[in-house]
Amino acid sequence: MERGQIKCHPYWNTNSYGPFKVKALGERRVYVDLPQDPETPQRSSASEEKLSSEGLFTSGDERPYILLRHFTLSHSDYPFKPIREITQLQYSYWPDFGTTSQPNHLLQLIEQCNKITRRSSTVNFTAEDAEPPGLRPIVVHCSAGCGRTGTFCTVDSVLDMLKQQRTKRATNDDRKSNNDDNDKWIYDDSTDLVAKTVEDFRTQRPSMVQNLSQFVLCYETVLEWAALHDP
Repeated sequence: MERGQIKCHPYWNTNSYGPFKVKALGERRVYVDLPQDPETPQRSSASEEKLSSEGLFTSGDERPYILLRHFTLSHSDYPFKPIREITQLQYSYWPDFGTTSQPNHLLQLIEQCNKITRRSSTVNFTAEDAEPPGLRPIVVHCSAGCGRTGTFCTVDSVLDMLKQQRTKRATNDDRKSNNDDNDKWIYDDSTDLVAKTVEDFRTQRPSMVQNLSQFVLCYETVLEWAALHDP
């Protein structure tokens, strides 16, 4: 529920949906607020409203958190197939057409998602490494599936590109020998990776990153990550 409208039905509750059977295993909260430097001003979100744990806007001072859910999914027509185990992350403090209250909140949401991906992967890689191919799929959705979803996917993709840059620049000093046009951005600091990523996403889905405030959030979050990982 958001602004009095149902934006997403609770498909994660234990129930049968036609041939599909969902069984909820549990959920927990991961708080995203970190201690802030009192002299550092905090950027206000596009909306001063807060969301309750039920997804309703409220004026309370509840600390923002990510809700981690675990549930299983099975299909009655395939009783001998392995049951799918699903981990869901819900972040309800991001208003439609708006932004998170701080870039660090989006950064923590992405890093929490990546942490779960690493745990479920058969390939060993760290938070500093670019994601290897063949990982389990991640489904991202908001309401329309373009504004907040596009912002999340853009930042997540750009951070992975920056990790690729660092790795390849550290292992390949002969830039002139690299003739692959697809890899030119790795050695070209003039390439705007955020704009490049959004442009590519919009060829697949219109309106990815819907407005200026979300576009700015992309840059702010990437800069926040770069400041934290400055070698």
